[in-house]
Amino acid sequence: MIIRTPTRNDAPAVAQLSAELGYPADGEVMDRRLGNLLQQDDQHLRVAEIGGTIAGWIQVTVSESLESGRRAEIIGLVVSAHMRRSGVGRALVNDAIKWAAAQKVESLVVRSNVTREASHLFYVSVGFAALKKQTVYRMTLPDQ
Repeated sequence: MIIRTPTRNDAPAVAQLSAELGYPADGEVMDRRLGNLLQQDDQHLRVAEIGGTIAGWIQVTVSESLESGRRAEIIGLVVSAHMRRSGVGRALVNDAIKWAAAQKVESLVVRSNVTREASHLFYVSVGFAALKKQTVYRMTLPDQ
């Protein structure tokens, strides 16, 4: 397994995995997103490649807020359904932990939908502790 920074050539595979997570996007949209995110220093993007195939990806970002200080957050992690429980997720999270530590943040956090019970067990198994349950609200803004 190789953990590496994705390239824009990986956009179709990243998009396919994003759809498995429940967030569909076509390859062109994902290419644009990757192009933007790869230029930002506060973003950490990695893919896990096995035998030339992208088996998973992770995105971590750094932010600072008044209430919680400077922290890193895993804002996306997905492993292909047929590669789960094979060490891919753990390898991606370990890479994220190393990157977050190098950013001098106070903590690394992750949010997981209440319906993703398997991911809750996974995050505890790699060292995270559940802190709270919350509701997420969203407002779609009009086109400018």
